[in-house]
Amino acid sequence: MPKLSALVAYRATEDGHRDEAWRRRVLPYLTLVADEVIVEAPAPAGDGSPDDFNKPAAINRARARATGDVLLVADAATHPGDVGAMVRLLRREHQPAVAM
Repeated sequence: MPKLSALVAYRATEDGHRDEAWRRRVLPYLTLVADEVIVEAPAPAGDGSPDDFNKPAAINRARARATGDVLLVADAATHPGDVGAMVRLLRREHQPAVAM
């Protein structure tokens, strides 16, 4: 079976809503279904404001560290049920990438 790497671009929020969803729902599920979970935060350049967040750049940095045969790009607010559907599709199709 191909190795699955979950790539996540993560940015914390001031109100903590995304953080709570990430910690309690998304991360535990990704940890169960993926062989590795790689989380990339905002780029170190800039002042750290939300405007500095570059999701494509964070995903590219995560990809550079990934060792999986198959990549799943998730979001900190991705619904676990959607993750499960993506994982089933990725494992069944044995494709290097699938978008949902």
